[in-house]
Amino acid sequence: MNLRSIPRHQGWMWQTWYSVRWYRQVLLAIMIGSAAAVLCYRFRTLPMYYPGPGDFNWALDTATALLQGRDPYDFEASSLKVPYPLPVALFGLPFVALPKPLAAALFFGGSSGLLAYGILRANEPWRLSIFASFPYIYALMFAQWSPLIAAAWFFPALAPLLALVKPNIALPVALNRLNMDRRNAGRRHASRIVADLPLLAPALAWNDARVSEHNTPADATVRSFSGACAAALAR
Repeated sequence: MNLRSIPRHQGWMWQTWYSVRWYRQVLLAIMIGSAAAVLCYRFRTLPMYYPGPGDFNWALDTATALLQGRDPYDFEASSLKVPYPLPVALFGLPFVALPKPLAAALFFGGSSGLLAYGILRANEPWRLSIFASFPYIYALMFAQWSPLIAAAWFFPALAPLLALVKPNIALPVALNRLNMDRRNAGRRHASRIVADLPLLAPALAWNDARVSEHNTPADATVRSFSGACAAALAR
């Protein structure tokens, strides 16, 4: 972009930003991801925050169970151990050989770095303030998936897989992105989600079992919402 074409009211920040080359964007993203990994590891090893992999635990447990030839859903569910859909194992496989806190920290750092690069590549540097927000800090403390899901907005290829792993929060991002990209690759992403819906079967079957056992309105709502999502995507 020609710097002279930038409106004067946008100020020095914009003129400086548009002069930054891609490798500087990559370097800054790596710095942000590295800092996030270090801080996440620190929190994941503090006794007051339940040491371990945090929300990344199920990805590691599922991958480990599959590698050992065990049923990843053969356990007694509780409020602290809720099963994820089977594709979550794809995210845990690269980290199964590492200590769990370190694995979670590397996952979260990589997710944060990818999100930072997506923001920088989109020429929207003001969005980097997200890394100083409380929701992000809370996600960092417990190695949550939200940075990676947010990164899917900038890298739509991630949306179909993440919609299967965390459908409750990733699906809105995926569908909104599909709506924007429908003139290009949107329908292709939608077909991927529909084709992979059977991978949700174990978790949905587990939820149906809970509905049959407890028959609570909340569980019935979850089941109905899952069916509605599948029907909407199949259209």
